[in-house]
Amino acid sequence: MAHTAQVFRLEDHIAVYIIIRIPLLEAPQLPVAFAEREAHYVSRTIPLMMDQAHGELMSQTINNQNGVDVIILKYKTINAAGVSIIKYSYNVTVRNIVYQLYFIPKDQQGDSNQEEKTRFFNPTILAKR
Repeated sequence: MAHTAQVFRLEDHIAVYIIIRIPLLEAPQLPVAFAEREAHYVSRTIPLMMDQAHGELMSQTINNQNGVDVIILKYKTINAAGVSIIKYSYNVTVRNIVYQLYFIPKDQQGDSNQEEKTRFFNPTILAKR
């Protein structure tokens, strides 16, 4: 269960930046070992995220940064206008709060905007919480 989520959106000439903050009633119960959590993310979390996004997964990275598991996805989806677009998402859970950061490049590729994406996905922003 979750409390009311907050959504923040900003746009410039490079991309659309979205942050979703979802407070949960309690922290998720995940396996202790990172390898088991990674298997859970690959078999359950990421497929669920792709189903919800109606997306086609292009790449995924799962790692642990400063004791926090990070899931980074690149996927294709269709926007409201029916146009195929590329989205990047950076997903972390800090205690009982889920953060989903979305970088949606206006050039529809995003590879030329690596610096902006890296800056937006900077995990130190969340570490201050």
